[in-house]
Amino acid sequence: MYPVHSNPVELRILHIRGIVSYALLGVLAAMGCDLNLCFADDEKPATSRVQVVDKVGAPVPSAQVEIRLWGGGGEWKETEFRGKTDANGSIKFEGVPTGKYLTVLVRHADFASITSDFSVKVGQNHEVTCRLLPAVQSWFRVVSPDGKAVEGAQVSRLTISNADAELKTVYSNEMFSFFKEGDYRSDSSGMLKLPPLPTGSSATIKVVHPQWATETSIEQDLVSGELVTIKLSKGTRVKARFLGDARTISEIEGQYLRLQSFSYKATGIIHQFPIKNGVTEFCLQPGAYEQFSLSLAGYQITPQFPSSIYEFKELEFDSDNMEKDFVVRKNSEYRGRVITESGEPVSGATVTADSENLIADSDGEFVQLEKLGWWSSDYAKTDSEGYYSVKLPKGKAKIQVAWSGYYSDPESMEIEAGTSKEIPDYVVAPMPIVKGIVVGKNKLPVKNAVVRVRNPGEPTYVVTDEDGRFSLEVENFVWKDKKRLMVANLVAFDSQSNLAQYMKVDLTNPRAFENVELQLVEQTDPNWVIEAVQSEFEIPEDYKSKFEKAIKELEIKFADGRPGNTVPDMGEGTWFNTDAKSLDDFRGKFVLLDFWFIGCGPCIRDMPHIKEAQRIYGEQGFTVVSVHIATQTPGNVKQYADANGIDYPLVVDTTDETILNEYKKIGVAGFPSYLLLGPDGKIVRNDALGGAGSLRMHKLELIHQAIRAHKNQ
Repeated sequence: MYPVHSNPVELRILHIRGIVSYALLGVLAAMGCDLNLCFADDEKPATSRVQVVDKVGAPVPSAQVEIRLWGGGGEWKETEFRGKTDANGSIKFEGVPTGKYLTVLVRHADFASITSDFSVKVGQNHEVTCRLLPAVQSWFRVVSPDGKAVEGAQVSRLTISNADAELKTVYSNEMFSFFKEGDYRSDSSGMLKLPPLPTGSSATIKVVHPQWATETSIEQDLVSGELVTIKLSKGTRVKARFLGDARTISEIEGQYLRLQSFSYKATGIIHQFPIKNGVTEFCLQPGAYEQFSLSLAGYQITPQFPSSIYEFKELEFDSDNMEKDFVVRKNSEYRGRVITESGEPVSGATVTADSENLIADSDGEFVQLEKLGWWSSDYAKTDSEGYYSVKLPKGKAKIQVAWSGYYSDPESMEIEAGTSKEIPDYVVAPMPIVKGIVVGKNKLPVKNAVVRVRNPGEPTYVVTDEDGRFSLEVENFVWKDKKRLMVANLVAFDSQSNLAQYMKVDLTNPRAFENVELQLVEQTDPNWVIEAVQSEFEIPEDYKSKFEKAIKELEIKFADGRPGNTVPDMGEGTWFNTDAKSLDDFRGKFVLLDFWFIGCGPCIRDMPHIKEAQRIYGEQGFTVVSVHIATQTPGNVKQYADANGIDYPLVVDTTDETILNEYKKIGVAGFPSYLLLGPDGKIVRNDALGGAGSLRMHKLELIHQAIRAHKNQ
């Protein structure tokens, strides 16, 4: 699952002058970041029916069922969808949001509690069967480096593998309240009791303590009684002090905030810690962190360090004890409206609200970070009348409409959030739509040509129809010297040959961009398609050192994932839609490995592009191999695949994650993750290693490049 297996980091990709480099996105995607946080589907409520049964399939009445919503950053949010199953073991929820990542939790006094993750596609309803098993009571013992019992250690993350139920279940700290049995802290003897868990299971736990570094246990079969001893280690003890007005500091006293940290070289944490006397204490494994944030509902805590694109001394945790200051400001709700130049309301537009990313300087003054000076506070969608509401703290803020088919000039509106709760109207214009035809050397239309606007940060493309025609909305502009250039860098290529072409289109002239003719010509260099617009992959100067360092570290860390190396054959998995039983059976073909899972929003959103790759390259010695991780039974995955048009080869991982554990060694972490293999079974492209372009963003170009290079040999 995305929150389960990917690196625990929520990176909000802030558009810098409207530009996000694809090379940079490649590195961020390799870190397991969800690059689609603000690209959620429209919320069109659906019906979700949950059936609860026991081990033999008999209905379980009076089971407590609850649906929670993934809120990003490792947090499951409670919803109004809760209740008990009827006499037939069933419960139905109306109005469940679609296009979101959800989990259903089921509890009954006679069984072990379980969870099952899912998402509901727009226009569909959802049904799930949850099988309850008898419970076993187990515990770990937690000790210090010298073997003494440690009191107050908490389970931060609990992973359960159950071969019998063929499920992988993960509980994060805030979900333990669902069990109702306790807060799961070690007692004075060091005994750390686990919730009642399914018989026949094995478990791995991550343990946190405010005075000792985080440790993760090895996987243990669950039996009644004590399992193994977890020995904690020395770390960097951090005292986080909170600064702000007296009323705010008083309000947050006693509340639990969320710490989220991520590092390539140390064990990160997603956990809740209490605020006592204006201070929160925690302990990290020593080292440099790529991401670090503290959050508390209803408040803005800064500085926030949401990504690794810059180097910050504040992210160095390299001494025994450290004190760090954080600025706390209370959020209030502000209301605004998005309209066109003619005053018409714009509905369904995504509005982002950024506030100052403040830090206390040496004199105690609150100042913006020099880099990453703005922090994404909130986002919302406009209603049918163009209105939206966002939460912001007092002070400077920026409002921007993004990814909604509109743009503004200037690109954002700065406001002063304060006594007035009304935001001035935000005026936008529709993004240009480039229309035209792709023709070959003989001026005949070219069908199945790929056309993309290759402006920096531009994710979309289209494939020409039978008449060679296309219609493509521009989503980002080219920027130079902080000025928007009204041009579109258009690249088109024939998916079946070396024919390709580049054209710069004037977006100020509708006659120019609504009647484009792209005549393809022979391109002998197979790299031309991906390199046609080099500026798309240019890294801003202030990113370069960090970016290049990250690439080198990835190449060292995942050395076995470099191009030219072979990959594990996946022979242990359960295969569908093919006679193949391992990757060896695909020798002679290019293979795109697509790692995903049911319920992963970014995976589902990228699925149409996977299907497109299979469609246009499937007759050219290419196939997709869909790799579903161990979050669902093979039967459930096959049922989902049949219902959603996944007719290409599919393999489902074993319950102990044999496949995923092998591929983690070569960089598979976040989801979706992609590797491209050549006909010899060796790696051609691995997104985990970054570089110009990525299979996540440019799969059609990179597959074309590999096929044409092979044919040209």
